Amino acid sequence: MQTNIKPKVYSACRLKEDMVKVLNSVCEFKMCKGEFATRDELIANVPGVKVIHCLGKNKINKEVLDAAGPSLKAVCTGSSGYDHIDLVTCKERHIRVGHLCKVIAACMAEFTIGLMIATGRRFKEAMTDVERGGWANWGANYMNGYQLMGSTIGIVGLGCIGQEIALRLKSFGSHIKYTGPQRKPEGEIGRAHV
Repeated sequence: MQTNIKPKVYSACRLKEDMVKVLNSVCEFKMCKGEFATRDELIANVPGVKVIHCLGKNKINKEVLDAAGPSLKAVCTGSSGYDHIDLVTCKERHIRVGHLCKVIAACMAEFTIGLMIATGRRFKEAMTDVERGGWANWGANYMNGYQLMGSTIGIVGLGCIGQEIALRLKSFGSHIKYTGPQRKPEGEIGRAHV
């Protein structure tokens, strides 16, 4: 009986070399040639794999799952969403599906807040003006913008990322309004469903 057989894993998206090194040490790892696998490349490389790693650009539908065959035990996506994966077929075949909602939610929320501040405070316009020497002519209304403090902010969808954004906006004293398919408990964040 062979006990040291490494599981076969295929990544339909390009990974960093240090990640590839780790994966090669624990599994028989294969990765797409470009940034993302083409449909043909994906189907050609999944037969016999135990795990498919993908991103939202990779559609893991019945055709791909059929190509992988009965050895497939998991589909892991490096995204917070999973609407690119055929969950019904995965459930029927007892294929586990993993996604990174909680892992990337904080990163995406911070990025979003950064963009909100940069947009409201006109950072790009101000930097361009500074580079051209225009800041010397400033006045009372120079580069006025919008502040987050006390503002009413609307969030479309209060999933993992939306909740992290709302949590961070709380520190600005923002009033949160959200819409989405499910009403969320008020909790600590303090928000209203609209």
